[in-house]
Amino acid sequence: MLNAPLLLCLDMQRGFLEPGPLHAPNAPRALVHGRRMLGHARERRWRIAHCFRKAASGPSPMTDHGARPIDGFEPRVREMVFERKTLSAYGDADFAALMNQTSAGALVTGLSASLTVLATTIDAFERGHRLIFASDALAGLAGSEANASAHEAVARDVARFLGFFVGAADAPPTQAPFFLEGQRWGAPK
Repeated sequence: MLNAPLLLCLDMQRGFLEPGPLHAPNAPRALVHGRRMLGHARERRWRIAHCFRKAASGPSPMTDHGARPIDGFEPRVREMVFERKTLSAYGDADFAALMNQTSAGALVTGLSASLTVLATTIDAFERGHRLIFASDALAGLAGSEANASAHEAVARDVARFLGFFVGAADAPPTQAPFFLEGQRWGAPK
């Protein structure tokens, strides 16, 4: 089992910044916190996994341009990249294998709280995997029935209901146990 911290960047792609059905209006806020988390992880040489929604070959809101990583979230050479066609990150078999080998869990940031984050959360729960959410580093899509903030709240509530830790990315270390070094993830004992 691998117990080194893992940062999971879900859907940090340009398509979620552009007007259209995948637009995440609160993405600028989430990106500020996500960039800080990514910098923190890179400085400490954590394992980093980027999970991207693959551009479809036919008509789709995810174009080739939209599937490209957002500036500053381009994977580096030693960072893992997973592509999927399904909503959940577990749609990539190699991602599922990574999580099966990860004992410490994964700290999550993403731009599709109402889609990928929620689907990945449910799949992680069903597999007994551990996820930790930085709630201010998540952004949701604006839907026809609810706004992006409501979608983000639902994703956080579902994660909490399933027993995952949900905290603020910018909380001080005493309140953000997922940033404590030395493999101490989760609430202090």
